[in-house]
Amino acid sequence: MVNRRAKEPRVRAWGRMRRLAVWAVAVILVCAFGAIVTHHGRTDAQPATDETGRAAARDGDAGSEGDAWKGLRAAGIPTPGEWSRPEYTVQLVRDGALTDKLAKTDGKAKTARMPAGTGAVDAALATMDALLDATTDDKTWAARVADTMGADGAGVTYALPNFPRHWALDRRFDPDTLCTGDIRIMRSWTSYCKAGEYQGDDHGALGAAGRYQKGETRFAVPAGFSYDSRTDPQEILARQYDTVVIPMDDGPWHITVYCPARTDDWRHVVTDLDGDETDPARIGDGEVVRSAGGTGFGTRQHPCRTIDVSVGGQTPYWYVGEGA
Repeated sequence: MVNRRAKEPRVRAWGRMRRLAVWAVAVILVCAFGAIVTHHGRTDAQPATDETGRAAARDGDAGSEGDAWKGLRAAGIPTPGEWSRPEYTVQLVRDGALTDKLAKTDGKAKTARMPAGTGAVDAALATMDALLDATTDDKTWAARVADTMGADGAGVTYALPNFPRHWALDRRFDPDTLCTGDIRIMRSWTSYCKAGEYQGDDHGALGAAGRYQKGETRFAVPAGFSYDSRTDPQEILARQYDTVVIPMDDGPWHITVYCPARTDDWRHVVTDLDGDETDPARIGDGEVVRSAGGTGFGTRQHPCRTIDVSVGGQTPYWYVGEGA
């Protein structure tokens, strides 16, 4: 398990004895949680699947009814939906080979949205929902958070920031921190800021990196990883990850996810329009979605999963750019 070097989240002032008691309880909970995460994040661990090999939907996934997303709703964070699912252009397959031609509808490029629960934003929101849910006991809470997380591409697990659970439950969604806080991804919201206040909509306030700045990442290198020595390995490895920024009242949180569908052969990961991985050779003539460019491509068979949470004021473990 890897721990980051980072600033501590802001916590209200307490009496000395009371503060010590609270932190003692927090340490016990974090240690218990860490043991669960370490077990859950083994390299042989896989998302639950149904009989088709697809990722099985968890209770409360996007589109479900009832008490779903209690943690997100309590904090005022937008819940998953069509808006949070990645949308890609559709490419044509001819004679079993992928072409560079785009499928079109009414003269416009045809697009397809990936299924719920497969992309980077949905993965990040699932973890946030578990973290911010106040309705479960500590054991259930820790197990549920662990169920949304896993190891990175090198089999490494990362510890959660050392905060008391009650502190996290007090946090609230605050898009204005996009204008005042530190953001460690290339995406910027400055065009939506005026006098330190965010002017966009709530869905637009949550965003994935899409790509990483060259020279700013240090993702772990898997054993046996091979690459052309003329290429920085981080340029290849970074394609398998994404980082979602969620603005909270203590500052922007960075939720880093690993998307195992994107391998070294990343240009050739294709799915049908339902998000199932496929081989163009089996299609003959048809349409597919290809993982060309960018980061964070998730499929039904290999959905993205959270590997690290950095709260406001903390630096994501992978960031080695300016101010790290």
